[in-house]
Amino acid sequence: MKEKATSGSSGFYKASFIETWQVSLLLGMHIRNAQEMLKNMRRELKKPKNAGITVNEFCAKRKLPLKETLKALEHMSS
Repeated sequence: MKEKATSGSSGFYKASFIETWQVSLLLGMHIRNAQEMLKNMRRELKKPKNAGITVNEFCAKRKLPLKETLKALEHMSS
């Protein structure tokens, strides 16, 4: 999970981006399918080709619980 400091309405906060390998492990799918899924999400969200998908956006699109997803991603990174 990559984090990037972004300017928000109340100062700075960190936006966490989900990576392809994390989607693959989280959902138990092949890396190519995860790439295609993120590509389609970018298209639906009208994001540029190389833009990241935040964990919040990913969870909202996949209807996954945010807390549990963040916990699983944190466990993957350690």
